[in-house]
Amino acid sequence: MSLQFFIEGKATPNQEMLLEEIKNALSSIEFTSASEISGQIKQYFPNNVDLKHNRLLCSIDSVGIAICSGHIDGLFSRLFNAYSLYQKNEIESLILISKTAKEAWWNHQEAQLKKGKPIVANNGNRQNWGLVKKALRSSSHWLDIPVVGIVLEREISSNRFDQFEW
Repeated sequence: MSLQFFIEGKATPNQEMLLEEIKNALSSIEFTSASEISGQIKQYFPNNVDLKHNRLLCSIDSVGIAICSGHIDGLFSRLFNAYSLYQKNEIESLILISKTAKEAWWNHQEAQLKKGKPIVANNGNRQNWGLVKKALRSSSHWLDIPVVGIVLEREISSNRFDQFEW
């Protein structure tokens, strides 16, 4: 399985070090579900600080890690909570793990297929980097935390998206 990583934004030195380690941690995942990403991060970084109560996955060396997956509703909640932690000096920056629009679409289709449902044209209101970037831009007047994104896309997602008869 081929997984591509795209880095979005200007990384701080701490973020830059972690980005390479996160790529290594995620390079062998088969699916890009939040649970699989979370499991790999927690396993690869056993000394992380759990931040689930704050809607983030964890903190590693003062860098908050959040997974932008699932329904779009949770995105601003993650940003608000990250900002709060940043204001309290509990984190110094944020890495958002996200997906391309093609990956988000295929994630929704995989879930539909498991339920015996057909492939459809929508993505099930799933978060993707385009929506995350839009949220970050609309929050730039108050969200001053350094944010960088690591965006995932599997080859199968790209291929299935391109093959779908729109």
